[in-house]
Amino acid sequence: MSNVLSFVSDCVDTILELGRAMLQETGEEIAAPRQTDRRGRPIPRDSFEKPSCKLRDLEGSVPCKTSDLPKIACGDSKTSDYVSGLVSRASLLYGKDDPTFVQEYHEYLELTVQALSSENQAPDLVTLQERFRSPEDYHARGFLNLPKRPDNALSGSQFVEKVLGVDLEKFKTNPRQLGTLSKVDRENAILEQIELGNIPEFLRRPKAVILKGPDGGEVKTYVMPDYIAIGSNEDFIRVPLSPILAQALARKYDLSLPTKTIVEETYSQAGKRIVGPSYSHPEEFEANSAYLDSSGFYLRSDQDIKSQLQGVPLGTLVAGGKKELVVSPHVAIRFAGAPASEAIDFYGLYDSDGIPIQRTPGHGREGGYRHTEYALGVRFVSPVVVVTTASGDRKVMRMDEALRDPEIAKMMNRVERTEEQKKFRSPASEGPFDPTTAYRQKPPKGQNLPERLDPA
Repeated sequence: MSNVLSFVSDCVDTILELGRAMLQETGEEIAAPRQTDRRGRPIPRDSFEKPSCKLRDLEGSVPCKTSDLPKIACGDSKTSDYVSGLVSRASLLYGKDDPTFVQEYHEYLELTVQALSSENQAPDLVTLQERFRSPEDYHARGFLNLPKRPDNALSGSQFVEKVLGVDLEKFKTNPRQLGTLSKVDRENAILEQIELGNIPEFLRRPKAVILKGPDGGEVKTYVMPDYIAIGSNEDFIRVPLSPILAQALARKYDLSLPTKTIVEETYSQAGKRIVGPSYSHPEEFEANSAYLDSSGFYLRSDQDIKSQLQGVPLGTLVAGGKKELVVSPHVAIRFAGAPASEAIDFYGLYDSDGIPIQRTPGHGREGGYRHTEYALGVRFVSPVVVVTTASGDRKVMRMDEALRDPEIAKMMNRVERTEEQKKFRSPASEGPFDPTTAYRQKPPKGQNLPERLDPA
């Protein structure tokens, strides 16, 4: 054993930590969080071949460098070593093909440990095993934490035709189809598919977006690479969600919605910027307002976006094609200081000059919390943000907590650009505020919400 440990000590820190876990006298495999639906494979102690002591390949992967990741302190050495073992396992399983996942998972662990501490719970080993998601589960279900997509799930085309009632053959010559479902029934159908996990797999892998502060600090956020959609990677359709349903899903699955600055920086840092489809015929829309919120128009908008994404790999950070539902003090303050109103806030739908068409604060004239239309997109954001100050101090925290901090809010919620000042970035802050107060009105009659969620 001493020879083995001597060899391992010359390896990178990640392999050293994993080697120690493998050579424990009390276990045959690395301890992992208790999961009922985990697809991980145990790592046996004989992963070190003897006598040559060569580390066997683990599922075709090799570890990425994790020595630069900060140590997650959990009180005692046993729990700290357990957390380090999870990071090492994530590195061995996915570090080669998906190195950014390791850092994302590491920050998720950091935030979970902090949450336990804030709840006055000692992060003992049993508690950590119950609260942590394993690397395999986190990678399979993604940061959205939705179930894995069922094998028999509907494709996007099947959902449009069989559920929404759009005749795809007739659509080629006549896109003006309202569909067969009422607005409430359509929202319920979309909710059902999302909670089944019927979303494209690429949406589960978020992209980092960096928000720069005026003093040199920065905030790192993780956003969905595209707008929420139903179907598979090969066949999907982007679907709007009403504000009340989007916020209900965010609350159930511990997600966030972006601020206007996050939408702006997502567009600025996107791998592919597209021109938002805008069908500017006001007189036609006034006479056919139902068409703007029809299933046929959803499909038309989605196809116009896809026409601009030919040859762009799935998972690329895409922005510009929708006006995004955002959290904003224009909404949250009304809730904090007055009875619930119909105020909602959108931002985005960029034109060919890179200017957001929709940037009206506290927008609510269309229909408030029940509003849906072809141009509305929902991009969920991870609750994990990493704040780095100008002096280099680093802190992992929740997005809602960050937005309550006056200094951090200056980086996360600045004033948007204007047509006259296309490159303008104002250091002014609209925060701090509490985004969890937004969009909490009672749903319309017949509207479902995610199970086990109090709408109040």
